[in-house]
Amino acid sequence: TGVFDGQGHSISGYQPVDNGGAGLFAVNHGTIRNLAVEDADVDTSAGTVGLLVDFNSGEIENSWTSGAIAGASRVGGVVGDSTGSVTDTYSTADVRSRSTEAGGVVAVAIEGSTTQRVYSTGNVTSDTRNVGGIIGYGYEGTGLHNAISLNESVTAPSYAHAMLGRVRSGDNPDLSGLLASDASYVSVESLTDEPAEDNWKGRVVAADSTQSQELYVEDLGWDFDSTWLWDDGAQRPVLQVNPEEYQAQQPAGEPNADGYYEIASAEELEQITKYPDEQY
Repeated sequence: TGVFDGQGHSISGYQPVDNGGAGLFAVNHGTIRNLAVEDADVDTSAGTVGLLVDFNSGEIENSWTSGAIAGASRVGGVVGDSTGSVTDTYSTADVRSRSTEAGGVVAVAIEGSTTQRVYSTGNVTSDTRNVGGIIGYGYEGTGLHNAISLNESVTAPSYAHAMLGRVRSGDNPDLSGLLASDASYVSVESLTDEPAEDNWKGRVVAADSTQSQELYVEDLGWDFDSTWLWDDGAQRPVLQVNPEEYQAQQPAGEPNADGYYEIASAEELEQITKYPDEQY
């Protein structure tokens, strides 16, 4: 219980201790705000894990994460399981579940939880099923609103969707204002409905439009006066209270004297696809 206010600080290079939870906080029953977990490296045999909080029954707001997290199951870029709220928060982390449920922000959003004004940009994957760019698995009344998937990829052998991986059979989540970039690679979608703002897929929007503040203000209703800040370098929003210092990703190694990256292996050849604007 209580309030943990990070006051805009960032915890860099986080790695969990052997005898604790995987996330920075194992459980949150209070409020966590204005905090970043940056360049984390978490690979655990535990399930129900997130970079910021493993189990959230309180409030998380104005926070972000980056790096990577892998776990046994129910793995989230910010939160593992949530019965509370996650608001004005994002993750650029890569997320992997070795079993079921992986979410770019929340792995499993339990009935009564609310996730809103969030986004994710990382690669989110599960070795089996139930993967969402924002939430991996939901229930009756799970709330997800005014969110956008900017993920590089959302993948699983089944039940992979840009916004919400899967919902318990017969349940109806509360979904609205959901958008997904057409630059994301998503496989394998199991929902046959056309993409829409109120379903697991979200309404598909052009990648170019996601690189403009206008979309977030007019389509998602995000507050750029007191909460969000547009980052021209990242071409996406960051948080005013703890702005991410964005650094553009580059191919491994250093360019030669002429400014070209030299390709000498199949692995290096893949960098041309990942970084098409560089010189090789």
